[in-house]
Amino acid sequence: HRDLHLSIRRQRQMCIRDSNNGLSLITDKIDVPNGIGISPDNKFLYVNKMSVLDGNPKIIKIDIDNYNQTELFDGKELMEMYKGYFDGMTVHSSGNIFTSGPGGLLVISPKGDLMAKIDFGHLTNATFDDDESYLYVTGFVNNPKVFRIKLK
Repeated sequence: HRDLHLSIRRQRQMCIRDSNNGLSLITDKIDVPNGIGISPDNKFLYVNKMSVLDGNPKIIKIDIDNYNQTELFDGKELMEMYKGYFDGMTVHSSGNIFTSGPGGLLVISPKGDLMAKIDFGHLTNATFDDDESYLYVTGFVNNPKVFRIKLK
């Protein structure tokens, strides 16, 4: 297990703090990076590209060792059908990504497959409690609620 200290600088720059306390640029190619999560094995960083500027929401997967990035999930089709943006995310110990997105809460597999979409309205963030018994989700300004979902 390694400690990762991430920073989003300016609009596009994502940096990681190295062991010498210096900053290394991970990427400057993601417009409006927002929600971030780390795979359970600490090998990959997941970044939500909000799509506010270009209407092209994605979840980007970045290899933490070499900073290579690939598109894990393309949300453009969902964006055309539903309201909402990729915003906050959390990663379950199973590797599944729980993220706010167009149409509510999205569950994305580690391979990039949409496993579920739960319509809670426009959401901003998600997190688990310590033993992952519950998922907590927060609504956007036009949806001022906090949801608590019991998990199996």
